[in-house]
Amino acid sequence: MNQSGIQDQLEQLQQRFDGDIFIDEPTRLMYATDASAYREVPLAVTRPKTKKDIHTLIEFATNNQTSLIPRAAGTSLAGQVVGDGIIVDISKYWTRILEVSQDEHWVRVEPGVNLDELNLYLKLHGYCQQKAIASTDSTKQMLAFPENYTVEEIPSGCCGMAGAFGFEKEHYDVSMKVGELVLFPAVRVTLPDTIIAAPGTSCRQQIKDGTGRDVLHPVEIIYDALI
Repeated sequence: MNQSGIQDQLEQLQQRFDGDIFIDEPTRLMYATDASAYREVPLAVTRPKTKKDIHTLIEFATNNQTSLIPRAAGTSLAGQVVGDGIIVDISKYWTRILEVSQDEHWVRVEPGVNLDELNLYLKLHGYCQQKAIASTDSTKQMLAFPENYTVEEIPSGCCGMAGAFGFEKEHYDVSMKVGELVLFPAVRVTLPDTIIAAPGTSCRQQIKDGTGRDVLHPVEIIYDALI
């Protein structure tokens, strides 16, 4: 089947495709190069959203004897993501951080996640009063608002500082022991570039004293994301 015939079929395929299919020339030209010197205009560009979309593309390519070219950031230096087949761009929808192992220091992500996005992974320690009388849901929703930011709450109780309690000489040891129950170990095993967030002033100081990690107020994080 010639190129126009396959493109006509792709247009029809869009009706049962959850993601995006592009056969227009400007979009195909955008994907004709990567970071290398190679250039070849693809037959079409697709952005699958679901596993069903991936299966549909594999079946379509097999039946039409054309190739699928997986692509994410397009930073290849040897033309690996350039070709005359169907581009499968997974950078749009396949960007979830699925699992983080704090103990073993590994992370499982979908294939569209790049390092910069992984570095936008946030760990939140909620203020104890906030957790006691309401919830941290609003804070988590706010921190997840910037594109590609992922928020995980540390399942900790009080940080141990409790206002000025931890600064008092007779309470210092108890304060640090409270921090060591959950909060400090959870912070220590995070990746170096993981952003630690805490709305409480005393909480931020306690985490800094107990782990050496810098901690940001949620508003600082949103400010940095917006400027």
